[in-house]
Amino acid sequence: MNDERARALEARASDAQRENRESGGRPGQRLAVRLSELHDLGTGRLDAAKVAEYLKIPLKQLSEALGRNYSTVHRTPSAVGLQEPLCAIKRSLVILEDVLGDRSSALIWLNSPHPDLGQRTPLDVILEGRVQVIEEMLQGALEGIPS
Repeated sequence: MNDERARALEARASDAQRENRESGGRPGQRLAVRLSELHDLGTGRLDAAKVAEYLKIPLKQLSEALGRNYSTVHRTPSAVGLQEPLCAIKRSLVILEDVLGDRSSALIWLNSPHPDLGQRTPLDVILEGRVQVIEEMLQGALEGIPS
């Protein structure tokens, strides 16, 4: 991780700690999980079906983007093997909701053509299995680094 990115992450952590204090939070108090509706309540893991529902896309389409067999994902949507790519998607969604304020604005951004993506939509890039491109673009924007 480069120094600039590390400083930006430290600043975000510091901001989160400050917000926790300002909202009456005390050390040791439970932290809120962002977008908890994307998690399986039984396991706590991310659930591909819930992520697909959030994105308003068919689970089959998300399964293909994850490079996984649809019937397997349908049968075990919160499988351990799905967590890494689902976490990358969730990180992007959290950034979008933080910056844009709500789910509907995040979905509008995801479905709008972007010049840095060759006029493709960010959702199209995610569905091509390239969520890291969107994640890096959003992280760079947070750090003030143009894409």
